[in-house]
Amino acid sequence: MAQFVHRDWASFLHQNFGVLTVEGDIDKSTVRLTAVRSALQIAPHAEAPDDYYLMRARCYVLWLIYGLLFPDTSRGRLQLAIVPFVVDTDVCQRLSWGSAVLAYLYRQLCKAVDADQKSIGGCCLRMQLWA
Repeated sequence: MAQFVHRDWASFLHQNFGVLTVEGDIDKSTVRLTAVRSALQIAPHAEAPDDYYLMRARCYVLWLIYGLLFPDTSRGRLQLAIVPFVVDTDVCQRLSWGSAVLAYLYRQLCKAVDADQKSIGGCCLRMQLWA
């Protein structure tokens, strides 16, 4: 896991996802989702290299992972811990995403019973399909 520690997340996100960040977008462990969304809203030009489409695909997968599989109550901030797993497609394919989603959902359900918790995170769609 030490290979995934990045000191400069802004350059890592720009090189691998095409995400341009401004000051305040990245804190210790999260990035604002608006930065990822803005990278997806830029229309590609006709002579875009293949790497550009790979970056857009990674960005879209990151958006889906956050929005569908691992939503939380952070109000639009994406955990940087999952970002490196999306870069390497071979690693991404070998991961057990279903068990990770289920474990994360269970953890979010445990947090939801706290008296000060106002919302629930986790893949509630999975819970609805199971019920």
